[in-house]
Amino acid sequence: MNFRLIARAALMLILLGALYPVPSARAQASVSLTATAAFEGNYVPGTWLPITARIENSGTALSAVLAAELPGATIRHIVPVELAGGAQKQVVIYVAMDQSVREVRVSVEQDGSILAEQTLAVRPRSDERMLGLLSGDGLSLSLPRREDLPSQPFTVVSLSPADLPDQVAGLSGLGVLLANNVPPDSLSEAQRGALLAWVNAGGHLFIGGGAADALSGWLPSELQAATTDAQATIDDGPLGELADATGPGPLSGVQLTPLPGGVSVGAAPTPAWVTRSFGQGLVTQFAFDPAAPAMEAWESAPSFWDAILQPTFRVSTLFGQQTNIDVIQEQMLAGTLTALPTIPQPPVDMFFLLLVMYTVLIGPALALFLRRIDRQAWSWLLVPLIAVSSGLLLFTLAISLRTSDKVVSQVSLVEELGNGQARIRTLIGALAPQDQALITRVSPGAITRPVREISGLYGDIGGVSGDLIQQSDQMTLSIKPWKLQGVLIEQQQTMRSMVATIQIGEQGSQIEVINRGGETLRDVVAIYGGRVLLLGNIAPDEQRSGRWAPNQSIAPDRIAIIGQIFADEVAAANRPGQAANRHIELQIAMVNAALYHGGSDIETEPLVLGWVDGSPLKTEVDAPRAAQQSLTLLTMRPEVQVSGPISLPEGWLIPDPTLNQSNACSSNNLIGVRANPAPVTIIMRLPNDLGPLRASALTLTIDSSERWPNAGITTEIYDWAKETWVAQSFDGPGEFEVGDPATYLSEGRLQIRLSGTIERAGCIVATARVQGAMP
Repeated sequence: MNFRLIARAALMLILLGALYPVPSARAQASVSLTATAAFEGNYVPGTWLPITARIENSGTALSAVLAAELPGATIRHIVPVELAGGAQKQVVIYVAMDQSVREVRVSVEQDGSILAEQTLAVRPRSDERMLGLLSGDGLSLSLPRREDLPSQPFTVVSLSPADLPDQVAGLSGLGVLLANNVPPDSLSEAQRGALLAWVNAGGHLFIGGGAADALSGWLPSELQAATTDAQATIDDGPLGELADATGPGPLSGVQLTPLPGGVSVGAAPTPAWVTRSFGQGLVTQFAFDPAAPAMEAWESAPSFWDAILQPTFRVSTLFGQQTNIDVIQEQMLAGTLTALPTIPQPPVDMFFLLLVMYTVLIGPALALFLRRIDRQAWSWLLVPLIAVSSGLLLFTLAISLRTSDKVVSQVSLVEELGNGQARIRTLIGALAPQDQALITRVSPGAITRPVREISGLYGDIGGVSGDLIQQSDQMTLSIKPWKLQGVLIEQQQTMRSMVATIQIGEQGSQIEVINRGGETLRDVVAIYGGRVLLLGNIAPDEQRSGRWAPNQSIAPDRIAIIGQIFADEVAAANRPGQAANRHIELQIAMVNAALYHGGSDIETEPLVLGWVDGSPLKTEVDAPRAAQQSLTLLTMRPEVQVSGPISLPEGWLIPDPTLNQSNACSSNNLIGVRANPAPVTIIMRLPNDLGPLRASALTLTIDSSERWPNAGITTEIYDWAKETWVAQSFDGPGEFEVGDPATYLSEGRLQIRLSGTIERAGCIVATARVQGAMP
């Protein structure tokens, strides 16, 4: 055989391959990609942006991934895609927009080769009002122009029911959403759940009226502010007053009857709109059609929409102003991951005992034994044999009992929203001495992103890097050596771990909690009216009840509430010589995140907290010989039932944190309103479920942080029926009885106005005791 000829032929083939390479996967025409960013590419930095990708495969079956990444980012979001030959598929991928960028690169890849790619143009909208218009037939409003507003201009995005994201993360960029003429049953259960979670996190939902059946089939009952009745003519007075102009004229609409906690604007029985709180957010339900011809023709419509289409609140974050609390809550939770579990130490006592035994054995014990049998010459053989055997034994024990070389910490916050829906956020942090690729099992359908870098309880934590998979039951976490890194996993699920009911009657208030989950609920706590009730552990299917003490002290804000919940644990930790309990510190930080409010620190609605170990997302990190800890905090808002006449102590009728937040202050551990500038208006309200209460007695206590002026102060309370302020006989500070209280306490609201020399009083604090009955 001519080996030289064969070698030349092989060399020629190699050269031909280099000159005429096989077409790359990028050049394949069998896969096409069409990607579209939600909200027309507009986004708020620090939120999520859903991208819908349509993938068509005209070739053979393929197993690929859809990837999305930001310029210069260290992570990519990916979704597995299985596509048969000749098939097409639509995939939604969620991208964490943690940078202000102008483009997002989307690609379809297989084994590292790019089959198709597209670059999407996007635009950051910091400190703007992201307004979504949800309608089945299109919706147009006469909004103020961007150049006519000094701040917070509108960025409007039109949405059809099919465009509405089915994850709350996809709605996180919207501050306000106006829904009008939404077809019945046009939203899936997942979309309704996302809407529920979005309002709970601080979103403001507006609902158009004009038709009695406008809400049927698409709106979760929890988000309804009023029931609709017959067709009616709506007075335009409230619209003109808000726009500071002449109204558009009478509008065709429907009668609205506020649900408990709903606050109507306009004369009954035809108010113009009703507003009701849900969680951290608000729902405003119009009686009229926002797109009515009269509204479109009204020249003052831009002023009206600018005044009413406001987010529930704005909070300052590292990304600027945000209209929900997600960024701050998640930063708080990420900081808890630094409270790492304690690494178990090897049993030093055992090794010391073995060392003593070895010393005795190889010394006097062996010498005495050999002397007794008269075989001292064997020592040259037995001494090395015992030494080697002991060494092997100690080495084997050291290997089997060696300490953990990885640390994994996991915390979860579960918010049960009602209607069987729950929002679950799980954060995982890992620390290792060398590069690690940790396989993590997770509930399918969850979305993931790195945690944002923050200094926590015990040091710093940063985000993981590499590819983060979505909509899969398994992902890989890439960990760098000696750096605590974390990831956030989020999903909505159908679940109901507990049922809680607060019963209020003549004998006071009590709560009943039933554990419907499969695990024991530990250290269950009920919070209502600024009072804390510890219920202890509740086993599966067990019912536990408790009653609030009538003279229990009020916790005015979340810090005071946390102090009452963990009073015994904190006292034990503060004893002389006692080391800090990391587990308790972890729990305190998690409760602090759960109780965080965007508008204020006041807890206005009842809340139940309980602890379990595992996350409902079934997250499990495959890390052999790792020290692991997992802790989950469950939260839910119980139903309130009222029977017969009731007496409410201080702490139930409190200053409204949303309406008073711009002038909020504190005095004597109570939240108040600043007295400067005068006049001072204090808006107080009852929890939603007590809104219909008809008061028979009302005692107000008004105090101040500075000396109360002894003259020149006028105290007035608003009469809702006559729509006027009524002067009261009160020389302050102290308490006074309000005559005919049902006139002033309407729909759970009470308004107090102080004028004159009140500016010298500093911080004004108002508390109230109420007696009455439900209609």
